[in-house]
Amino acid sequence: MEFIFEGCEVVVADVELLMEEQMFTRMLMSVSPERQQKARRYKFPKGKALSLGAALALDKLLQRRGLRERDQRYLEGKHGKPSLADHPEIHFSISHSSHFVACAMADCEIGIDIQHLVKVNEPLMRRVLSDEELGMVMAQQGEERQMLFARLWALKEAYLKAVGTGITDDFPSFSLENERPRLVNRQGFFLFREFDFPEGKGALCVVD
Repeated sequence: MEFIFEGCEVVVADVELLMEEQMFTRMLMSVSPERQQKARRYKFPKGKALSLGAALALDKLLQRRGLRERDQRYLEGKHGKPSLADHPEIHFSISHSSHFVACAMADCEIGIDIQHLVKVNEPLMRRVLSDEELGMVMAQQGEERQMLFARLWALKEAYLKAVGTGITDDFPSFSLENERPRLVNRQGFFLFREFDFPEGKGALCVVD
């Protein structure tokens, strides 16, 4: 799955094939030493596949700019947000859920997140949702409740990634529901694009 929104390119891919040891080993050689090392650190095939798949998705988008992921060096921001050491003008964001990865790339700050449907319980919801959002989700039943929860979680995570604070922020302290698609704060204007992928909900946040 691929799309473009406000100049931001997005790739969403299934990495299930990378869980096969032979495929993982073959594709691992096409990414940077840093990403190879990161993928190898995971204990189980799924974690290895998601890590490698994220690097391959990033490589696909970099190739459109005449670059390769295997040539890149990474820097890490205060809250863990990665960037390209030699290309600070290129911004990217990565997310993974279930056996899917998503990568977004633009010339401005961005954040992307995907969330597969999970069994929803109140302790989990209170970790993520504001009181207003909690009421909205509790009003739904079954899969509709799961879908709404995944949607709100993806929107909030994408926004926090774009801001640069990631999951260090207090999720229940804010709600985006009444302020999208255009949110304004001290950093500027934020545009949102929601999308579905085969197992859940995704959101992209772009700084205008």
